[in-house]
Formats: sequence, structure tokens, C-alpha cells
Amino acid sequence: MPNPLGDEKRKVQPKLRMIADCSAEVNAVRAELSASITVEPGVADGLPVLRGMEPVTVTQSLVAPPPPPKLLKMAEGVRVNVFVEEGKKTLLLTGDGHAGDILKGLEFHGKTDGQGRMHVDALKMQHHGSEHNIDEEFVKRVTADHYIFCGNGKHENPDLRVIALILDSRLAGVPFAATHPKAAGAFRFWFNSSDSATENSAAKEHMKELQKQLSDRKKQSDGRFSFELLKGDTPSFDLSIA
Repeated sequence: MPNPLGDEKRKVQPKLRMIADCSAEVNAVRAELSASITVEPGVADGLPVLRGMEPVTVTQSLVAPPPPPKLLKMAEGVRVNVFVEEGKKTLLLTGDGHAGDILKGLEFHGKTDGQGRMHVDALKMQHHGSEHNIDEEFVKRVTADHYIFCGNGKHENPDLRVIALILDSRLAGVPFAATHPKAAGAFRFWFNSSDSATENSAAKEHMKELQKQLSDRKKQSDGRFSFELLKGDTPSFDLSIA
């Protein structure tokens, strides 16, 4: 298959940057991405309605014109999930996807093993860690070394029940315990906020409760579980999976 970028080979660095909510770095990152990634003209004309994780080709060229309103209407309700593979390193970005839809997409593209399981280096959790986008089947079948949560406590996200669900699947003898061989190893939660990084009073209290839950479970994990939160004086940190 021809390289869509032509003869130019670009190596993706296996590193993620966590950015605090409303950080000044957000605009800089957006500008950097806008300057380096564009969509091939004409791609939108033949783009099918996305189901699960259909592949979309992205190349270096001029930005394609916006699709007609009819195409936008066809795409209503679509949630984009991205699976990234660089060498032996893997990353799953779930967006606002629902657990069942993500599992179907992974199976459709042959990313699960013979028992329908998948283990990745880094997994960005769905919809700010909302309880509406995850279930026991998902945490049983999809595991990671690093779990990423983008939520600042508003609307009680990341949800405490989601945190407990994932931790139980990795640490407790529950019916939905993760069975992938790599799920027996150590793992880490990453959060782009904390009680000191959010200003809303209700969100601040939620993040305090979240941090207590994390600390309690870490003590009970025999060294298998750890976590990292962005503090108010830290605009970002890098997550290396090399």
C-alpha cells in the first residue's frame, strides 16, 4: 500500500502530553496540530458514515472544504474512536464512544485476541470517565498499562463508580475481572485535573473525594496501582510509553 505521505517518513514519538483544564497551553497545542495535520481534498466526498472505528486517510495537503449539510446530517450521533499503533506501542482514544460500540469496532478490525480481549499501552477513557459510557464487559476485555482521564470534577466526572469498576476489574476477584495476561501487571491512572486545579466548589469537592478513593486503593494494591494528577501549579506533564 503506498505511503499517503509520499516518500517522507515521519516517526511518531510515543509520548502524550496531559494538559490542565482551561490551560493556556491548549491554544498553542491546537495551533501546532493545525499547522502539521491537514485533510486531503476530496476525502469528504467519498467518506462513508462512520461505524465503530472505520479507517480515514489523513494526508499532507490543503484543507478539504467543509462537507455539505446533508453529509453532516448523516454523521449525527457518530462517535470517533482512534487506535494508534507505532512499532509495538499502542494507544486507544475512545472519545465519547459507548462501551459496546468500541468493542464492536475493535473486533471488526481484528484488534482483539481469540477471547475478544485487548491490552494497550495507553487508554484514554470515554467521555471524561462518565458512568454512561462504560460497563463491566468493557473493563473485563479492554485493559491498559496507563489509563487517561480528562475530567475536572464537573458533573461528578471522572465518576467514582467508573474508577471503582476499573480498579475492581484489575485488583479484585470479581466476576468481571480482567483476564488478559498483561492485566496482571502494574498500571497507572493519569488525570488532567485535581482539587487544586479546578475552581468550581462542587467540582473541587468531587476531586478531593476522588483523590481519597485513589489513595485508599493504592494502599491496598500491593504496589500494582499508582496514579498521577495535574496540580494547580503544573500546566501539563508528559506521559512516556517508550
